[in-house]
Amino acid sequence: MTRIPAYLRPASVLAPVLLSTSLIASAPVAIAQESESSGGLLVDFLEDTLSGESRAIRVTGLEGALSSRATLDKLTVADADGVWLTIEGAELDWNRLALLRGNFSVNALKADRIHIERAPTTPLEDPDLPAPEATPFQLPELPVAIKIGELSVAELTLGEQLAGVAAVLDVDGTLTLADGALDSQLTITRLDRASDTLDLSAGFANATGNITLDMTLHEDDGGLVSSTLNLPGGPDIDLVLTGKGPVSDFNADLMLKTDGSERLAGQVVLAAAGEPPSEGEIDARPIEFSADLTGDITELVEPVYQPFFGPDMQARLRGQTKASGGLVIDNLLLSTQALNVSGGVEMAAGGMLQQADIRADITPPNDQIAVVLPVSGGSTTVSALSLHARKPEGREWVIAAQADRFSTPDVSLASAELQMTGTLDQSPAFALDGQITASLNGLALTDPALARAIGDSLHFEGRVTTDGPGAVRITNMDLSGTDYQASGDLTLEGLESGLRVAADLRAGLQDISRLSDLSGQSLSGRVTATVSGSATPLSGAFDVDLSVLGQDLSSGLAPVDDLIGGTSTIALQAGRDENGLRIDHFDLAAKALAAKAQGTLGSTSGQLTLGATLKELEQILPQAPGALEFSADITRDHDVFSGVAQLRGPRSSLATLSGDVNLNGDSDLTVDAAINALERFIPTLAGSLEVKGTGARRAGVWTFDGNADGPAGLSAQLEGRVSEDKGDADISFDALVAQVQRFVPELAGQLTATGIAERRAGVWTIDSRAEGPAGVTSTVRGTWDEVAGTADIDANGQLRLEGINPFIAPNLLRGAAQFDLALNGPPGLGALSGQIRTSDASLAIPAAAQRIDGINSTVSIANSRASITLSARPRDGGQLQISGPIGLTAPFDAGLNISLSDVVLSDKLSYDTRLSGALSLQGGLIGTNRLSGRINVGETNINLATAGGSVTAAPIPEIRHVSEPKAVRTTRARAGLLNSGNSASSGSGRTLLDVMISAPNRIFARGRGVRAELGGQIHLRGSTANLAPAGQISLIRGTFDILGRRLALDEGQITLQGDLRPYLLLRSSATTSEGTATLEISGLIDSPQIKVSSDPERPSEEALALLLFGDNIQDLSPLALARLAGSVARLSGQSSGVEGALRDETGASNVEVGLDNLGSGLLDIGGYISDNVYTDFNVNTRGESELSINLDVSKSVTVTGKVDGEGETGFGLFFKRDY
Repeated sequence: MTRIPAYLRPASVLAPVLLSTSLIASAPVAIAQESESSGGLLVDFLEDTLSGESRAIRVTGLEGALSSRATLDKLTVADADGVWLTIEGAELDWNRLALLRGNFSVNALKADRIHIERAPTTPLEDPDLPAPEATPFQLPELPVAIKIGELSVAELTLGEQLAGVAAVLDVDGTLTLADGALDSQLTITRLDRASDTLDLSAGFANATGNITLDMTLHEDDGGLVSSTLNLPGGPDIDLVLTGKGPVSDFNADLMLKTDGSERLAGQVVLAAAGEPPSEGEIDARPIEFSADLTGDITELVEPVYQPFFGPDMQARLRGQTKASGGLVIDNLLLSTQALNVSGGVEMAAGGMLQQADIRADITPPNDQIAVVLPVSGGSTTVSALSLHARKPEGREWVIAAQADRFSTPDVSLASAELQMTGTLDQSPAFALDGQITASLNGLALTDPALARAIGDSLHFEGRVTTDGPGAVRITNMDLSGTDYQASGDLTLEGLESGLRVAADLRAGLQDISRLSDLSGQSLSGRVTATVSGSATPLSGAFDVDLSVLGQDLSSGLAPVDDLIGGTSTIALQAGRDENGLRIDHFDLAAKALAAKAQGTLGSTSGQLTLGATLKELEQILPQAPGALEFSADITRDHDVFSGVAQLRGPRSSLATLSGDVNLNGDSDLTVDAAINALERFIPTLAGSLEVKGTGARRAGVWTFDGNADGPAGLSAQLEGRVSEDKGDADISFDALVAQVQRFVPELAGQLTATGIAERRAGVWTIDSRAEGPAGVTSTVRGTWDEVAGTADIDANGQLRLEGINPFIAPNLLRGAAQFDLALNGPPGLGALSGQIRTSDASLAIPAAAQRIDGINSTVSIANSRASITLSARPRDGGQLQISGPIGLTAPFDAGLNISLSDVVLSDKLSYDTRLSGALSLQGGLIGTNRLSGRINVGETNINLATAGGSVTAAPIPEIRHVSEPKAVRTTRARAGLLNSGNSASSGSGRTLLDVMISAPNRIFARGRGVRAELGGQIHLRGSTANLAPAGQISLIRGTFDILGRRLALDEGQITLQGDLRPYLLLRSSATTSEGTATLEISGLIDSPQIKVSSDPERPSEEALALLLFGDNIQDLSPLALARLAGSVARLSGQSSGVEGALRDETGASNVEVGLDNLGSGLLDIGGYISDNVYTDFNVNTRGESELSINLDVSKSVTVTGKVDGEGETGFGLFFKRDY
């Protein structure tokens, strides 16, 4: 149950008034020689006397301090949190001469107003323990008698922080404490609620032993007491406590009512045991005492606690004092619906415990599995709890406790057990010896990370002993969990004079992965540690010897794991005493890391040496293989620390920091660094980068300057001043790159940059300018307000696009970009606006054998979006346009329209084509977007003579370079031929496809004896991650000439594979009496393969003879062999360029010069005379000629007609359908 706080008890409320007024009265006596005019000294005396640790008192308007009537205008008492007590208009009317007779006689002690804002915060103090001897109750015999005739506070206000509700009280009373007798009267009335009153009358006389007690409290609903105690519903309260009689025969009755119903009632009885003493003897008879309280307090507690208390609470205590000074409690009982405490205690004179037997049990009511315990929060439950503490006569003692299904919002237990046994020696050489066993089972924490770290069970064993006064030892200690354990000895000494802790412990964690969730890293490995030493918390002294062993440690961070893998050790021997801190030995050794330290540090002197080595810097910085070493020597001479720190790296790189710092922060520092072989990081910069600088601090103001010099004529200067007080700063820089071509070969010349930055009242002002070759300029000006978090910065100028080339190699970008940007508001893309423009730029893409010229673009930025307008001209002709917006924040929503107009694509060798159409890209570039539209393919020529078989077309095989010269490697790096080991990322987006590629005709494949025209369409669907092309480019017409024989192509098609690479298939078959032979050309369009097969199966050369001659290979004539040789030349791509020249001169789609089936010379010319009409004319050396016309009525119907030189005509109707 909640008890009334001490600060609401009447005596505590009045204590500040009585204490401060008493000291005001005693101050003049202490300095009686001072005159009345020395009020300033009195005030200082009072403030110094009354103030103390965590208490500051201020007195204003003190008058009459040396007279019989002293007043003060105002007195305040403050602690670390501010003023908590204010007294105004205080008056002390007293008899100074009576003090000389041993009487402190006060006619009136008054105050106009006292305000208590809250309870004071006080520092923790060691409590003064009472003397163990038993003594009869008596009032203190003071050196002076105290009599206060009138005690009055006209207005006592309590702040809401103090009691939970604000209140205004009136206090009146009297107090007499003299000759061992107390007589007091006190009345407290609420001025803002006249119905709420407290009347108290108390008295006691040492001579008679009579006690009088009469207290009555009444308050209506929502009163001060019910609000402070947070009683449910804020009921009205009536409390009556009355009692009268001598100590040997005293009875007191208690009754508490709320809302008119009795909640608690009982009686306290004191009675002397045995016969009364004879006249003149001191009555030292034992006193029997008893207390009985019963009631139903369920309405005084929150509903959640009511099952614990129930309707019948009983509290009973019976016992008596011993004539020898001991105490016996033979009947102790506290019973509620869920709690039962019973037992007895016997104490001997001097406070020694003779015997005790106390049992406590908590059992839920019959219809409940668990009961809520009356602790803060209302969510702590237990299903069963038992405690039994027993000490029989003698030295032995036993404590046993068990709890089942204990639960709080943060942790739950299936069961908990505690067993303690031992002996207790209460002689002057006090000694305790006990064995402790404790276990927690079914441990579950709501914090998953903590639950994984601790596990589901804990077990503890240990022996507790005392070692002289104020010393406790825990030996043979063992704490174990699932896969971790700690053992050893622990000693607590100086419990009465100053705590000292000594330990000798061993600990091991077999799998540190259980700490992964707590650390936020994926940990693994195992750790063992030993520690021995001592510590004195009050003085800060310690002496420690620590050893840690880690095996196969991993942090989940690759750079760190490369340093700590395998076996890692830490050893530390250190201490701190009155001479200062000392490190006798520190050593860290890991797979790739080592560190050492040794030294001392005192108040006026010291010396510290540090060292560390990173054995393989390439684990963090691959470009710099070797060791990185750190060393430092620091000394102290009174208030000045001085020293030198060095960092040594591969290739003799070195950085040195030296200087001194004093205790007030003033310092002088110098830095000198050199990074050698800079080409390891920037291949185009060979040489060293040197940095030198100084810094100084005086009275809170830092000044610094420095310069850097490096290859390519690189130099930079930086200087400035920063004030720690206001934060004002002035910084300027001046930089030069004399040979920009070392970075960007296309830009020869120098780049200069200058600027200043100033800070005043939290606002930075910047102004910088840069100028470089080929018209490069840049100006950045504006302000940045740190307090408001807003910027007002403008940036404009011109940059060369060649500066991007090192990042997009082997591609090359040329041209200039003008920018005019502004940042207004909180930094972010939403505050960025302006334009970026390019004019007549070009981009070379070697991998696609393409170049794009005439790139003119405008990018307008506003409201976190960029609006793009771009036009460009591919190298071989046509126009490309892109327009639309792109979001500048994730998922980077885009709405781009892409237009192609007669764009010529050609590798100048194996193909050329023209593309037109329109595409649309919609959606987030991160996430899912959609590319849709149509591409119309114009006349396309595929030269099979250059594809595949020729030696010059073969891919370059993988080459392993041995002792590769630096220049060769640099060239290969620029060409993008170095394998960095990082595979290309597929990106985080997914593009859905809905693109129609339409090529109805005029897709010509020629070379190696093939003359074919194809047409059709392909519909790209699916996504870039899972392409699903549908449709194909099919054969319209075609022939294949080999060994003077012309074969009609039976099948031909071009399809797109999953990577969008065209796949070609051409097939021709012939049937003879010997079987069927098929010639097939298939494969990727830039590397098709020729294959000959037959049915029934036979060797490829026989299948080829069957296809060409209808005979076996053995029957070939010399003429047939000559024809075979000519066809081989065609298949190898070595045919003459006559046909191509005639085709170019005549504008025909197809020109053929060769032999017909009879060996006569042949000329065949064909071409389109309109989009759907194709004509073909051929003539041979025998004088025969033929003219044919093909009319494509639709995709499926073709009408043909022909006429020869003899007047013969023909007509045909063809129907075809893809299936």
